[in-house]
Amino acid sequence: MLTAEASSPNEKIKQVDYVGLYEDVNFEGNGVYRQWHYHFFHGRIMHHMGSTTDEPYGLTPTRWLSS
Repeated sequence: MLTAEASSPNEKIKQVDYVGLYEDVNFEGNGVYRQWHYHFFHGRIMHHMGSTTDEPYGLTPTRWLSS
C-alpha cells in the first residue's frame, strides 16, 4: 500500500492523486513506454495509478509493481 501525508492551512484536502514512473501501455502514442503515466482529459486526471479522498490517503495499486 502507498500512503501520503498531506495538509492544507486553508481547507480539507479533497483528493490525492498518485502518478508513477514505470513501464506500461503507451497511451500517449509516442513510443515511450517507461515514463510518468498520467494525462488530463477535460480537466480530469486519467491513466494514473489512482486517487484517494480519505485520510491517511492510502492507495493499493491495481497494477503489478516492483522495486
